[in-house]
Amino acid sequence: HLLVYVSGLKHAGITNSMLHNTLEGMWETGVEYTVLFQEHPSEIKETQNPEMRRELLSSPRVKVLQSRESVPSLMLAAYFSVVTGGSTGVMEAALLRLPVVYYLDDEVKKYMKKQVNEEVWGPVAAGACEVATPDSMGLVFDELLSGDGRAKLKANQEAAFPLQPEGLNTLDEIFKFLK
Repeated sequence: HLLVYVSGLKHAGITNSMLHNTLEGMWETGVEYTVLFQEHPSEIKETQNPEMRRELLSSPRVKVLQSRESVPSLMLAAYFSVVTGGSTGVMEAALLRLPVVYYLDDEVKKYMKKQVNEEVWGPVAAGACEVATPDSMGLVFDELLSGDGRAKLKANQEAAFPLQPEGLNTLDEIFKFLK
């Protein structure tokens, strides 16, 4: 039985779409799963479709997290996570070498163009995560369920976000800063 963590975005409509497509994609994999869903604390309710959200949250496969646990601690508990938008969870997962899926559709591209003037956010383009569209969610999930898929993502994360960039001594840099 897998735990899949879904982190909400400020834009509630995009969050609904991401949650819906996560449920559909996991269903396609045929594995037993539970989705842990956490709404963004600053979700913009005007972008919400309350009926759709109620329907999504009524699924026996979804558990709503009421706590304000930090995203990295929830990602550690999950088999993989699904995020979108300019989520710092992408970078946190990459640095922790955790499997994360970035949900991308036309609405996300418009949202990101407005937020950061890029349709695809920099860390995503750099390889910090797997990218899934509504049509490819199940395939991406299947890939992460395989050892090869997880290993490939980890290698991409290590290349994009090295823990100790070559030629940089972190302790020396900290000491220089403190002097």
